[in-house]
Amino acid sequence: KSSSRSSSSSSKSSAANKTEDNKANTATLKSLSVDGQELSPKFDANVTDYSITVPNDVAKINIKATPTDSKAKIAGVGEHAVKEGENKFEIKVTAENGDVKTYTLKVTVDKKPIIVKIKGKEYTLIKNKEELPELNLEHEDITLTLEEQEVPAYRIDKLNYVLVGLKDSEGKINLYKFKAYKDNKKPDEYTLFKQVNSKALTIIYLDFPKKLIPSGYKKYAEEINGDKVIVYKSSKNSRYSLIYGINLETGKKNVYKYDTKEGTIQIYDTSELKQLDKKMEIMKAIILGLIGLAGLLLIIIIIVIATRNRKIKKALRKYAEKLKIRQEAQ
Repeated sequence: KSSSRSSSSSSKSSAANKTEDNKANTATLKSLSVDGQELSPKFDANVTDYSITVPNDVAKINIKATPTDSKAKIAGVGEHAVKEGENKFEIKVTAENGDVKTYTLKVTVDKKPIIVKIKGKEYTLIKNKEELPELNLEHEDITLTLEEQEVPAYRIDKLNYVLVGLKDSEGKINLYKFKAYKDNKKPDEYTLFKQVNSKALTIIYLDFPKKLIPSGYKKYAEEINGDKVIVYKSSKNSRYSLIYGINLETGKKNVYKYDTKEGTIQIYDTSELKQLDKKMEIMKAIILGLIGLAGLLLIIIIIVIATRNRKIKKALRKYAEKLKIRQEAQ
């Protein structure tokens, strides 16, 4: 009984795929792929619409497909040229009995990358939201239109900042403050965005104004929270570094002192900087005064020595004359 049921089921299944003239009516694909690309969604014989996105430098794609029924015919496979923007291709499967099923492939060729130059180096503007580094600050996700292309960005209302992502030649992506000028009077500005956090403060790092750099302090590269930033220190081995930035809570710019051992940040009173500068000026004046005094003493010593030398020379001449007179008298 079991054997007859199996045979009956098999014959019914076979009949379902045959027409009256005994020809197969299966017009589906067993597989569909594009060399070097991943279809979205993943291939399913019952799904007819697919898409892929390729870089701007791709000029051709190669579509491959296999029919479910070996007697079915396929049209639309092989190598196809693509251009920037959206390209559509149809892969048609014709069953043995003439039934046709069409699969559609949408190929989007990405627009030309937006290249940004900063201090002679080239960076690529990030256009994919998923590639943007995470921002652990209160912000709003926005979209900018640059060079007629959509670019994901963050807006920090507290700072009136707009941040975009830039990728360097090594593939590292960082956030940059973006500033555009109206009427293109100036080129767009991109400034590296860095955060400095401590237990009590969150400081947005800025370039140190030259007028606020204390006398005697030198520029060093210091690692803070895993990022290298430019700081100013009185000596290379000092545990204290001075940085300049905006307090995220108050929005005010200040000089801050960072303790490299404790990892803490505190506001650095600029009056302390002024007092230090005054002390340095006083020290310079004292040093210049001492140098001047030493120079004066040296001149006096030279004059004294020169005067004594003249007296000695005069006495020697007189003595020589006396000797000469005595010799002549004898």
